Amino acid sequence: LLSYWSERNGFNCLNCYARSTMAVLCLCVSGFEYSATPNHRIQGRGCPFCSGARVLPGFNDLSTTRPDLASEWDTVGNEKSVYSVSRGSHYSARWRCSLGHGWSAPVKDRDKGYGCPFCSGRRTLRGFNDLATLHPDIADEWHPTKNDRGPGDVTAKSAYRAVWLCDAGHEWSRSVAGRTSPQGCPV
Repeated sequence: LLSYWSERNGFNCLNCYARSTMAVLCLCVSGFEYSATPNHRIQGRGCPFCSGARVLPGFNDLSTTRPDLASEWDTVGNEKSVYSVSRGSHYSARWRCSLGHGWSAPVKDRDKGYGCPFCSGRRTLRGFNDLATLHPDIADEWHPTKNDRGPGDVTAKSAYRAVWLCDAGHEWSRSVAGRTSPQGCPV
């Protein structure tokens, strides 16, 4: 406790009980001053800035630690700023990729590598990554009545198992991803 004691407390740490719940000022090894109880320090809780539990602009905010993510922060669609969240935040932010696609995702998920769901093909965007746009020749074989969605509602790499109808009248079932690989009518 003595090694974390701040001079600004106004009294000696020897006058403080180890299990006290009275908040005192502590200094971490990085030089940040924070408020904590001696009981919390004995339990092993450290500096909230170094651990990422509290945000300190210029030290552990998203703009400082992940400028690549901060550049995709939607400045209009968020109540918070890149200076008030850390990379492990559960805050569900609005993002905008370099192609202009907008979506919501927790900051912590973006830090783990999850990017634009449209560019990665995890979500369908008509006119961009749907089957009808990317493979119109395959979309032409989409069965008109035996599917519960259309070729504009699935990505070209979707696992959705669709019913297909070729020009010769053959019907078969295969995933969209299976069709966009070089395979045609199985008959």
